[in-house]
Amino acid sequence: MFPPLPLDLWSIEPPPLPLVAQANRSSPDRTRRFPLRREGGGTRGACAARLVAHLVPPDGLLDPGPQPILGVIEGDSPVAVPLALRWSDDERIEPARRGASLRLLLLSAPISAGLWESFPACEGNTEPPAPPARSLLGPGPRSSAAANGVARNSLRVLWSRCGERVATAELLAAWDYSHLADRLPPTLPVVCTTPSPSGG
Repeated sequence: MFPPLPLDLWSIEPPPLPLVAQANRSSPDRTRRFPLRREGGGTRGACAARLVAHLVPPDGLLDPGPQPILGVIEGDSPVAVPLALRWSDDERIEPARRGASLRLLLLSAPISAGLWESFPACEGNTEPPAPPARSLLGPGPRSSAAANGVARNSLRVLWSRCGERVATAELLAAWDYSHLADRLPPTLPVVCTTPSPSGG
């Protein structure tokens, strides 16, 4: 059983995903100091070429709020590979999977502001084998508040689908990732975990 969120999101027919792509797309000045990229992955190597994409607003900024949920889209891989996630005060290695999926992590405490990177942990390596997905976590300026509110709501809706499958086209359209449609299957399993903090 996955712990429910304290929200009225449990219905027989899941609500449509909020369109994060249509929320405020402003890119504040502080993003210019960070090389953000919502999508990661290389072009060579069975492991390094795996698609990894963060569920964050188009400008790469996410304020996860007091009960953080992080979302990552993983593409198919010919070999089962763990997923590494790291941010300012923590690092996680999620269990290896081969097929494409939507991974969601519900964290037990707020996240300190800073960079968040995700990448396949090829051969147990804790350094990215290719450019990682890279986003900025933490409170943003007022201009990004609308996009962050929609993003958090969408992640909560997705959490209510843990253990189910979601339509890839709807998911990609909601997060401004429609260009990835030909790299993913028609539906994705929603894989949810609630890791215990390893520090801080």
